[in-house]
Amino acid sequence: MIEWTRKALDKGLEWNERAADAASNGFDWLFRRSELVLSGLTDHEVIFEGDPMSVRYYSLDGVAHIDLADGGTLPVQKIKHPVPLVLVPPLGVTTETFDLMPNRSLVRYMAACGFQVYLVCWGVPERRHATLGMADYADRMMGQALQAVRNHSGSQEVSLMGWCMGGLLALLHAGLEGTQGIRNIVTVASPIDMRGGGLGRAWPRPSTPRRG
Repeated sequence: MIEWTRKALDKGLEWNERAADAASNGFDWLFRRSELVLSGLTDHEVIFEGDPMSVRYYSLDGVAHIDLADGGTLPVQKIKHPVPLVLVPPLGVTTETFDLMPNRSLVRYMAACGFQVYLVCWGVPERRHATLGMADYADRMMGQALQAVRNHSGSQEVSLMGWCMGGLLALLHAGLEGTQGIRNIVTVASPIDMRGGGLGRAWPRPSTPRRG
């Protein structure tokens, strides 16, 4: 009986601590979010706004240097590379993963290195977007995004950097019949070859994607 009582008390204290932590986190989220959430703070311009996709441009105009995670600084290059860099995130992940903190921001770092940095934002789909498929994202929306980048930058060539599923979308778009003007593609953590094992062995060999 004593042992059962002790375990019950321990469990009650554990749940009490969890409830207190949840309340504290909720308070911080409601009243201290601006202090605690430092992602997505890099200034940008929205150069294209679709439904639900949009495109952002990061220039760092007027910024002399950026802070780095090791405590150092990096001067912002004023001479830009002629070929713009387009960052492609995966679906279902906030674009702020490319702009986590002021000193841990990929968009800020690449812009400081002299790249014309653009970011595809897939937006927040709603119920009316339930019929969207891979063709909508890899063909139509990617095509709209890259055309907006070309119009804004004045360059007909672009370089793509896709993370995870964003890399797959970049590769699918590049493989579409008639796609031109892609100088480079960089993929990060994108499962592009699953022939080695697992469920990939049971999947049919994909054919070259084509429009229409």
